[in-house]
Amino acid sequence: MNSIKNIARIAGLLYLILSALSAFGLVYVPSVLIAPRDAATTVSNILANEWLFRLGIVSNLLAFTVNIFVVVFLYKLLRPVNEGVASYGVRLKCSQIIMQPGATNGSS
Repeated sequence: MNSIKNIARIAGLLYLILSALSAFGLVYVPSVLIAPRDAATTVSNILANEWLFRLGIVSNLLAFTVNIFVVVFLYKLLRPVNEGVASYGVRLKCSQIIMQPGATNGSS
């Protein structure tokens, strides 16, 4: 019972980390750097805030990595309840992780 609580706490902590990384990399950074329908302004914003641009890339890469660990810990948490449903959830989450970079390419 204690190990299940620890797995649940780790999964929850990973979800919090994932939320913070995703909010920063997918909401804040583009809102600062991207000027809709103005490529020249966007490029000048990126050049002026190069550290923010790079930090946004690192944030997105870390979010994808943390997402994989979330899948592992949720599978460990849900496997004792129903292994079939837990493995189906892993497949769905992995397909989401695979498709997400194409969906978050920054186009408006």
